[in-house]
Amino acid sequence: MLRIICKDTNFFQIFTQKNFVNSKKSCIFAPPKYIEPWCNGNTADFGSAFLGSSPGGSTRQKHLKRVLFCKIAIERTSQTMLTYPNAKINLGLFITEKRSDGYHNIETVLMPVPLCDALEVLENRKGSEDVELHVHGRSIDGNPSDNLVCKAYQLLKKDFPTLPNIRVDLLKKIPSGAGLGGGSADAAFMLELLNRKFLLGISDEALEDYARRIGSDCACFVKNRPAFAYEKGDVFEPMDIDLSDYQLVLICPPIHVNTKAAYQHVVPKAAGFDLRKLPETPIHQWKEVLQNDFEPSVFSQHPILSDIKKTLYNAGAAYVSMSGSGSAMFGLFPRETLVKTGHAPSLQKINHFLQIAFEKCTLVCLNL
Repeated sequence: MLRIICKDTNFFQIFTQKNFVNSKKSCIFAPPKYIEPWCNGNTADFGSAFLGSSPGGSTRQKHLKRVLFCKIAIERTSQTMLTYPNAKINLGLFITEKRSDGYHNIETVLMPVPLCDALEVLENRKGSEDVELHVHGRSIDGNPSDNLVCKAYQLLKKDFPTLPNIRVDLLKKIPSGAGLGGGSADAAFMLELLNRKFLLGISDEALEDYARRIGSDCACFVKNRPAFAYEKGDVFEPMDIDLSDYQLVLICPPIHVNTKAAYQHVVPKAAGFDLRKLPETPIHQWKEVLQNDFEPSVFSQHPILSDIKKTLYNAGAAYVSMSGSGSAMFGLFPRETLVKTGHAPSLQKINHFLQIAFEKCTLVCLNL
């Protein structure tokens, strides 16, 4: 089977109208015999474009012209598949009550951001283990078998026992224990990748249910769009939030915050603001109405985080907050301001502060 990722709507319609097997969103799974005539049989070449001669008839020639204007990638589903789990930030985080099951009800807005890990899966026919995990980049504490990526595989394996043994290579760029949801994102993207690679036919809704069994915020990465999250943080309402006029400055200090311990220092209370009104609230007012209920207790244990928040505001940020239970801090900077003043003065001021405070600290500027 071949998987075609098609960015061109017209070309996608051509294939779905032809009923080339499984179609979902902008992806089509089709037997090679349908595809090879369009690319001179070169279907094994990942990324090859459909630029070959079109056999038979002017209709296919017309279809071929459309292909010249779209980006197409081809990959054999029996070979490796690669995906890029992204981080998230929290826009406001209210801890509203302690539940009888030991968890907490929260209200927050989850916003995907383009800081990504890389996750690659290869069928491992010679491997003796169900899943063989190799971690690269940032180190991860603990036994690899306890990693959420492995738990995602084992969860699907229970319902799909024919899943083959696999090798997983995980390149970590998202810091752990920073409140950016890196581990949850890896697990959710693993579920989605296995679903696509092995043609399991699991719906997004079912994938969310699997993800909830791994972690409360894991399910938000299935549809991976801005959302108001409530209850345990695993029930969502989509939100339309446009931050394209802002640049995100993300600071990840070398401080690990244990989420379970962070909850123990918080006294739940009713939310001070209805986060569903956030899209209609001007960003310059956010610092007046939004708060992260973890900040007081985490800042008391790590005062340098409060200093980072002040530094970001002093550098011109419109809104600054800790993400999740920390320790990552982020600031939203108006793009217009950065264009007029240039990036250098603001970033140099922040960098100078961080170099004094830490031996090693990550600062990333991201477009939203």
